[in-house]
Amino acid sequence: MFNASALLRFFDDHKDLPHVSKYHREGYREHCLLVIDEMAKRTCDSTLIIAACLHDIAKPRTQGYNKVNEPCFYGHETVTDEEMSQFLSLDDPRYERIKALVLCHMTPYNVINKDEADKVIPKLCRKALKKGGIELEVDDAFIYDVMLLHEADDTGTIRSDENLTGITERIEKVIQYITEME
Repeated sequence: MFNASALLRFFDDHKDLPHVSKYHREGYREHCLLVIDEMAKRTCDSTLIIAACLHDIAKPRTQGYNKVNEPCFYGHETVTDEEMSQFLSLDDPRYERIKALVLCHMTPYNVINKDEADKVIPKLCRKALKKGGIELEVDDAFIYDVMLLHEADDTGTIRSDENLTGITERIEKVIQYITEME
């Protein structure tokens, strides 16, 4: 079972988490909600939508600052069962796949040579899953889902042409959508 109300409270509790950097123009709460919006545009698969919901829940635990004093969240993809189980029951049949997707959502950023992405991303995913204690086949369908989550994460940001009203409307729609998932 997915607990959307707890997730929304969590986002609200961490709305002041330093997040704006060269990677994000929006706050933590806004980014998470915009990623969900982007994923919902791409699929109606509840596993992928929940993975988008939970992709950054470890950021509060990993928050720090880099050399230029910008917020950074090194290792936030290494989500724990304790963090995820606040929002998704351990006995939910989607749990392991969602955790696997969250563990792997940053792997495409680690590919230096784009020509080798087809070989490197599965290898990096297998390594992340092994470290996370997950035994799951890294097949084409899994890599497709990882790339979909990565794409939603990458585009889940404030668009340069978007004003405050537009952002607020998008976020309100996402909150309504998540609430209906319970």
